Amino acid sequence: MISEMFTSMHELLDYIIQHYEEADDEERQEYCFRIQELKDTNDLFMDHWVSFEEKLAVFFESYREREHEAISAKSEQSTALDELTIAEGLNAKGLLIGQEQPQPQPCNECDLFTPVEDERILDRAQGYYKLFMFPEAADLFGRIITTTPECNMARLFYGMTLMHMRNWNEAQRQFQLLTVLSDFPKWLALSFNALGCIQAIKLNMNQAEHLFRKAYSIYPEFEDSLKNLQCCLETPKQLSLYFGSTELICT
Repeated sequence: MISEMFTSMHELLDYIIQHYEEADDEERQEYCFRIQELKDTNDLFMDHWVSFEEKLAVFFESYREREHEAISAKSEQSTALDELTIAEGLNAKGLLIGQEQPQPQPCNECDLFTPVEDERILDRAQGYYKLFMFPEAADLFGRIITTTPECNMARLFYGMTLMHMRNWNEAQRQFQLLTVLSDFPKWLALSFNALGCIQAIKLNMNQAEHLFRKAYSIYPEFEDSLKNLQCCLETPKQLSLYFGSTELICT
């Protein structure tokens, strides 16, 4: 039933998009009215969805009291991940500038690990992300990595969400941590590409180019890093950067 409803909504919106430019004033007024109806329906659905998700979260959280102490202990670990940890981790992996890079390994357990108590929250956060509701998504992703700092998937989404919110400094910190914590080639490439975008935004073009090259060398199938490198080399004054955020929709 829900699928059929959204199929009809998509069909109507596609029709309006296709015919809007050629429509006369009266037809455009009707299209605008239909668009508002679609938006109102979508907003109503989202309100019910969020309410239902919150009720589910309350249900699951009511059975987690016995794990509270363990979660609190993990929370303290997250505060220990400072700049020294990042530098030491990069140095150990040989990822600092001028050092030879080791061959990336397949994803480890942390790359795909999501605690049972965080699965529902992660699903909600990813739903917000796909709907471009980035402040709501950031709040939930941040909550997960605070209680479970080893959850690399949540950290990856959190960093990309911060990129969309233009919180460059905190996004940079999250991706730097991810390059230390993850061995998954695709996620390393996404992280170095994002770091390159941040450096390009800050007009540190040499560093940006270095990071884009590193991302591409780690995972050539991820072409956004190559596009960004070409942009920096060919049109540095008119940057059009690809963060790699669309890759997460398929993760």
